[in-house]
Amino acid sequence: MPEKDKYFIEGIFSDFEDPQELITLDEDVSWIGDFVIEPSSNLLYLSLIIRRPDKSDYNSLYKIDLNTLKADVIWKKEIVRWDNVEENPYDEFRGFARINQIKEPYLELSILPCFGCTPCPPYGVLILNSETRKEKFLGEAGNVEFNLDQNTFSYQLIAEDTECNKPSICPCEVEIAGPIYTETLP
Repeated sequence: MPEKDKYFIEGIFSDFEDPQELITLDEDVSWIGDFVIEPSSNLLYLSLIIRRPDKSDYNSLYKIDLNTLKADVIWKKEIVRWDNVEENPYDEFRGFARINQIKEPYLELSILPCFGCTPCPPYGVLILNSETRKEKFLGEAGNVEFNLDQNTFSYQLIAEDTECNKPSICPCEVEIAGPIYTETLP
């Protein structure tokens, strides 16, 4: 891991008296994405973009137990690049993940179509169970709410806006409307 990235990750834990190296990687970290700490369980979720020797990229989502400093990869996807995409890239739910919401052990992730895309719709929302690694892809959705008592989540779909299908047309207006869908958590 490059020194600047190592210092950045250690800097997250500036409140610790003795910062420790949390992840050792043999491959280059080309970008450090979102990180979120879940205070009640003392877990850290960290999104990294890793560059392979062949210059291809993939996104790994780490779950780090801050009590034991054990790190697990709980989600991993190839990165789609605009210059490699002939079809509409939103048809594939792969690419960079942004962490929207945590209700342990469930995560709501925005799946962007490629690395470098801004987080405006249309993008795909993925519900991930960080313990079982099971996932549920919702497509272009918003207003996601978890109900852990009933083991369900609800969401609404984003209205189609063709202008948003073009890269670099952001920010764009988003309308989240229509019925509320309820499904069982993965």
